[in-house]
Amino acid sequence: MENNNQIKDTIVSFLQNILQNSEFSSELVDILSELAKPVECPQGSVLLKAGSYCKYLFIIQKGFARRYSLSDGKDITLEFAQEHELISSQYSIIAKQPSMDYIETLEDSIILKINFEDIIKLYNISREALVIGRLMRDNHYLKLEKRILSLQSTTARERYNNLLKNHPHIIKRASLGQIASYLGMTQENLSRVRRKK
Repeated sequence: MENNNQIKDTIVSFLQNILQNSEFSSELVDILSELAKPVECPQGSVLLKAGSYCKYLFIIQKGFARRYSLSDGKDITLEFAQEHELISSQYSIIAKQPSMDYIETLEDSIILKINFEDIIKLYNISREALVIGRLMRDNHYLKLEKRILSLQSTTARERYNNLLKNHPHIIKRASLGQIASYLGMTQENLSRVRRKK
């Protein structure tokens, strides 16, 4: 029973993060809680490998994870997710193509796995779920566009200061190399920026 309450609490916090001040029904929370399968994942667990199809949405109940790609052997961090946040390969799910990315846990974590096929079925019977799904998709692409603009139009120091101000948990929980690649700079450049703070 305790585990079920923890799952519901995670789903509620997840929906609150997406919807801000908007309301959502307890029925939707119950359905999503039933669909969510908790999995204990030690640090370094690979949730998704490049070349495989992403079939799940991963919501972090406890822990920290990242999505990254490899380019000519270079590790490039694309996204981080902490408690009550979602991480997945949107490209793989929407385009029905193999993922180009990896997803791994950076700490011992408990991950709620929701099969995306179940979400599609839910969309067909629940207008509320469909509206929230569209909002999630829109938020994802707004966040992606903001990130691209930041990488293209701000200095290394501005990007680091923005991360420090808006996402200090990443500074505390990710390695220097992961943070540097996420910010689009070398580890040496990041070290110089940090020394000048």
